[in-house]
Amino acid sequence: MADIALFFKTYGSYFATIFFGGVAGATLTYFLTERRNRVQPVGRRLTVTHVDIQSIIPGYSPMITLMHNTQNEPYHFSGLAIVRLELVNTGNKDIEKFELGIDMPEDSTIIGLQTEGQDRYHNIRCMQEVSMDSIRLCKLDLDLVPFHRKDKYVITLIVNTTDKELSNKIQLSKNQSVKFVDLDLQLEVVGTATLVALELLIPRLARVVNRI
Repeated sequence: MADIALFFKTYGSYFATIFFGGVAGATLTYFLTERRNRVQPVGRRLTVTHVDIQSIIPGYSPMITLMHNTQNEPYHFSGLAIVRLELVNTGNKDIEKFELGIDMPEDSTIIGLQTEGQDRYHNIRCMQEVSMDSIRLCKLDLDLVPFHRKDKYVITLIVNTTDKELSNKIQLSKNQSVKFVDLDLQLEVVGTATLVALELLIPRLARVVNRI
């Protein structure tokens, strides 16, 4: 018994380090593998600002005709809204082309589009032509090229609408296996930062175990 006690007293710490180090490494590897294989998150922030036309044009009413600069066609605006959509690839995988769909209610018409990438190598391609001539254009199909990790795009729409609940009715769809998450929620960001730190620790743990 004395010999066994002496053995564990002398070598117990080494066995504990190897055992728990291996368990910790296996556990971390499992969670990191799950993270890589999970449905990738795409952060989004959607804001809708309704424009009071009468505050811009005193005495305005929908019966007033606004003339197009080139075609002299009449346009009647009962109400306008500015829709701003921010998208950030908060996942851990690069996406070469992200296909995005934006659906408005049928009584809302998209009459203006502005896109913004972080540089000239990041582009948004719209499959539809958006202009004041748009007739009941309430659906857009866009390609974000590329959409790598941490890439950010901003899409601004001008919508002819009187729907004050527009922000709750806009639908976003995607072709890739991703999920939209609220950019204002920091839990996803914190979780990603923690797992990245763990990725850096695994090689160090492995070297420690190998030296024992």
